[in-house]
Amino acid sequence: MNKLLRTSLIFLTFVIGLLVDLSGQPRTDIMTGSITDVVQKLAVPQAHAGRFGAIPVQSANGRIIPLNTFSSEILRKLHQNTRFGQLNADQFLISLLALPEMWMRIPLITCSNETISAFYDLPANKYAYLDMFYEDGTYKLQQKLNEVYRKAPIERTGFDKELIKLDEKVNILHQLFSYQLIRLFPKKDDPDQFWFAPGDDLSVFSSHDSSFIANVFDWYLSEVKEALKSGNWSNADETLKKITTYQTANNNIPGLNVQVISLELKYNKLEIFRWCKIGYLSLGGLLLLCSFISLFGINPRNKKIGTLNNSHRHAELVSKSPHFQEIAGHTRNDGNATNRVFSSPLMVNILGVCILIIFLFHMTGIAMRWKIGGYAPWSNSYETMVFMAWVVVLAGWVFVRRSPVTLALATLFAGIILFVSGLNWMDPQINPLVPVLKSPWLMFHVAILMAAYGFFGISCLIGLCNLLLMALLRNNHYTGVIRELSLINEISLNFGLILMTIGTFMGAVWANESWGRYWGWDPKETWALITMIVYAMVTHLHLLRKWDNMWLLNLCSVVAFASVLMTYFGVNYLLSGMHSYGQNDHLSGIFAYLCGAGIAILLIAVKAKKKSAKNQIHLT
Repeated sequence: MNKLLRTSLIFLTFVIGLLVDLSGQPRTDIMTGSITDVVQKLAVPQAHAGRFGAIPVQSANGRIIPLNTFSSEILRKLHQNTRFGQLNADQFLISLLALPEMWMRIPLITCSNETISAFYDLPANKYAYLDMFYEDGTYKLQQKLNEVYRKAPIERTGFDKELIKLDEKVNILHQLFSYQLIRLFPKKDDPDQFWFAPGDDLSVFSSHDSSFIANVFDWYLSEVKEALKSGNWSNADETLKKITTYQTANNNIPGLNVQVISLELKYNKLEIFRWCKIGYLSLGGLLLLCSFISLFGINPRNKKIGTLNNSHRHAELVSKSPHFQEIAGHTRNDGNATNRVFSSPLMVNILGVCILIIFLFHMTGIAMRWKIGGYAPWSNSYETMVFMAWVVVLAGWVFVRRSPVTLALATLFAGIILFVSGLNWMDPQINPLVPVLKSPWLMFHVAILMAAYGFFGISCLIGLCNLLLMALLRNNHYTGVIRELSLINEISLNFGLILMTIGTFMGAVWANESWGRYWGWDPKETWALITMIVYAMVTHLHLLRKWDNMWLLNLCSVVAFASVLMTYFGVNYLLSGMHSYGQNDHLSGIFAYLCGAGIAILLIAVKAKKKSAKNQIHLT
């Protein structure tokens, strides 16, 4: 009790010091607002936070990373965001370490489980660290956690799993407050290459080093507190230099590359894949708009400009216009000028160049991640989605000369993939590879399969686009466009099937190298085979005259993509096997959206069937 009282008095004294400037006058800019507002106003300058974020630290998985990566991962884990209000990740971490008594009272821990909130009488969605303890200091979750851990993992309910996740977040905060997570200090000649945190047992160090490690971090935080009051950050900067000097002198990891750490800092600050997502979605949408205006002569003011005299002539124009040259002689005077702007080859080319720039930027991000991690970056669900988005755009470029609509759809699809990869339940953390994944066959096997999924994804979008055109437009005027896109769809399906087959066989070779057998009917292997069979059936439909029509081809290219989703997501998260990433409760919402999309596709397909009944055109 005396210790608690002493800590509270120290905290009260510091807060009073913050609320009064050096001249003894109250600081009204800080005195107003809640405690959350106070820590926002007491933000560490970004220049100092940047120097703090550049210091190397050892992560829990043993990888040496900049503190910026560590702080980002912590904030994302606790708060499901990369910022806390106006504070970036580095400013947040320094503030939390320097002002723990404040941060214990701030609703920082996110938890969307309403049952937990009601059971423990907690605020909705966000909890403070002190909310997790009773007045006598007893941990609220302890009794239930003991019951949960006595259960077999398969017997645990959704409530149990959410409770474990919440306990993990509370433990992270507890270890941060006690300085046990920030492993800044290497021990020279340590065979385990382990770095220590200031709150660890330091008895393994010499008395001199032990004293330095125990005191320098407290010294630094004291200088931060003083700088928050005075505005002079020179002493805090000097203390950081002492820490980095110690690290350099005692580094126990041979070949530690400072340039890689600097590259990771740049990678973090550029936020490459977030900007690529925005670029793909916006540019893909604009290119799709321009492509449709060029194809069908649609005025952006929702006025139809004109139609083609016959489908044969339209197909001829499309085949002769790989870059969607203007369809002359079919515009009304009132929309002619605006239509020319949107449908001109110049506009399409400008958008194509912009997409190419984003595509190269995307490739740069993958290369940076490869260099930082030291392996091909497609070893987990986040990395494979990022790579798949890149492959999808690459596939779009393969068909751009035949139809810019394909590039537009591919770009939009890549943006959607990056959007999903950026959701809170996806983990962008770079982790060292486990031994079974350290095989060159992994790089080729996964890369080729992701390329196959990319082509299948493009086929799905083209098929959906064609079904919409069949359902909404008069087919006798636009069958040339639909036929052109259907031919591209068929080519893309064949590319995907070839890549899927090669990738699956390479996976068998990898399985033999890793587990001593080529095929074991693992759920992933089984569904990969199912996907191959499904797409083999789709690509051979044209051999039967009765089924050789555009409506069935496009519908099947959409429906078949469900097998890809099951192979990629369903097996990884819902089934148990060597390829599983563990169950994920967030997928229930995604499958609800997929069910809704399936119903919508069914309705579109039925309407497209009715509209196209009189206009069956064979592809052979």
